[in-house]
Amino acid sequence: MAYCSFSILFWTWILAVLTDAFSITGVQAGVDLSTGQRPFRQNILTFQDSGAPFDLYIQSLQYFLQLNQSLLTSYYQVAGELQRLIHDHID
Repeated sequence: MAYCSFSILFWTWILAVLTDAFSITGVQAGVDLSTGQRPFRQNILTFQDSGAPFDLYIQSLQYFLQLNQSLLTSYYQVAGELQRLIHDHID
């Protein structure tokens, strides 16, 4: 009986992991909790001259775009989900 319960629990967990959706959120750090004010975004023209931070940003984008399109965390899945959310909200 214990083996059966473990087996059901295990396969339920596997199914949950395989079908789990990822929550895509913006940056949560840097918010002033007393005022709710968020940090300003850096101008892209200034950012491109920042050296290592900009290099890391570009490398991250390249990696993101090269992920297998079927992965939930790939650019194609994330962009598709965001597009769906935007268009569902507009309609």
